[in-house]
Amino acid sequence: TGKSVADPNKTGKSSRNVVRFHPVLPEKFEANKFLELMV
Repeated sequence: TGKSVADPNKTGKSSRNVVRFHPVLPEKFEANKFLELMV
């Protein structure tokens, strides 16, 4: 799901959270889990 999360077009409103985690590459994995919980 890494690519899906990277795509703001597909994530929609989730893109805001993605942008927040974008600068944090090392925590990308944790960010994905966090996004899944929010979704």
